[in-house]
Amino acid sequence: TFRFELQGQTLVRRSHADYPTANGRPASHHEDLMTLFVERGQLKALFLDNEAHVIRYEVASAPAGAIFTSEPGPGPRFRLTYLRKSETLVTLRFEIAPPGKPEAFSTYLEAVTRKVK
Repeated sequence: TFRFELQGQTLVRRSHADYPTANGRPASHHEDLMTLFVERGQLKALFLDNEAHVIRYEVASAPAGAIFTSEPGPGPRFRLTYLRKSETLVTLRFEIAPPGKPEAFSTYLEAVTRKVK
């Protein structure tokens, strides 16, 4: 879900996924929260999840979408891209670059989301 909060100053995205038992791994539940906000004129985002991940993103516009690129650091780097395909469909791609290769992104997850309300 996406919802504006704090009198429209912050956009909050909440997401969850349930994964069934597979390949010897137990079933699991994933929850995350991402807030988008403007800091010193730059659109940024903060991602938190139930697995204790914390990712700070800088956000750039793209044709029909937005690209979230994690701030550089010693560990892996992340990029999340949302692209609007229609009034009700948005694609997303989550990519990871290994430590020491901050621009060598490879796709980890791709999905299509649908507007329900």
